[in-house]
Amino acid sequence: MVDILAANWYFKHPTKSYSHLFNHAAIMKTLDFLVVLASVACSPSTVSDFATRDALSLDPLPRRILYESITDNGSEVFLINEDGTDRVNVTNRAGYDGMPSWSYAGDEILFVSDRDSDVRARDVYIMRADGTDVRRITTDGAGYSFPKLSPDGTYIGFDASRGLANAQVWIMNSDGDNVTRLTYNDVDEGYVSWSSDSTKLVFDSFRDGSPEIYQVNINDLAVTRLTHFTAHIGDPRMSPSGTQLAFESGMSGNSEIYVTAADGSNLAQLTDNPADDRAPAISPDGLRVVFCSDRGAPPEAFELFVMDIDGTRLTKITNTGTSNLYPTFAPQGLLER
Repeated sequence: MVDILAANWYFKHPTKSYSHLFNHAAIMKTLDFLVVLASVACSPSTVSDFATRDALSLDPLPRRILYESITDNGSEVFLINEDGTDRVNVTNRAGYDGMPSWSYAGDEILFVSDRDSDVRARDVYIMRADGTDVRRITTDGAGYSFPKLSPDGTYIGFDASRGLANAQVWIMNSDGDNVTRLTYNDVDEGYVSWSSDSTKLVFDSFRDGSPEIYQVNINDLAVTRLTHFTAHIGDPRMSPSGTQLAFESGMSGNSEIYVTAADGSNLAQLTDNPADDRAPAISPDGLRVVFCSDRGAPPEAFELFVMDIDGTRLTKITNTGTSNLYPTFAPQGLLER
């Protein structure tokens, strides 16, 4: 739900050379993976069988995952490989830096920070993926949450109250100009995610009396309800391809990870655990899901996990004993750095 995790946990509790990628073993592993792709392309009848455990065992080099982590200095923006290696603190400063998201090319990171505020008011910032060249986009400290650059790079979608009683969904130009309100309701709405064509934003809301997922067209403001589960539901994230929607829901008794088609159909439950599983994101190839969970973690702490899109091959990739939140895969092609 809108900034649920941040509200509960707020202050609570480099680029290197690519030469190391080009060793014989890595090249052969990648070639094996490409052979699988080629065979699938040539055999239409086997396309549905591609996302099997045998095919998935030929993983390419690990992708980077972007996320927020609670440290002794506050919240920081981190990067980590999907296999849990090469964890890097990108912001490395006292205060709040969090809710990060990638640019479409993967060369920049959008995030919110209180670094220029004496009252911990959050603004939107952007930086290079290695943490350099930090630029401030907004200056009004309007409590921005979950900013996301549109795939075409034109807009930033976000939720914020901006003087209202409740958070609403907004967009602005990528330079911070022309702020436009998209939703008009007396309940909190947010945790936005872009459609692949940059024309719609997915968000969660209580507008119909129960938490559900909706989609708003940025041109005509038409809102479409995508889910009808009448149970706790939140943290929606559209896949980079625009074909799948991941979210967490308590429809089975506690927060679990679910995936549907982009229109909310074909529901599939991916996790089944007494712990709370939250904030899922699907990889660009549609084969992997990263999420945070308090399973096996200390009270009020969340670790990151990665699994296949069918819920198998679950792997814990952080072990900090604090909260690691809002993970998202690097765009397609951005591998281990």
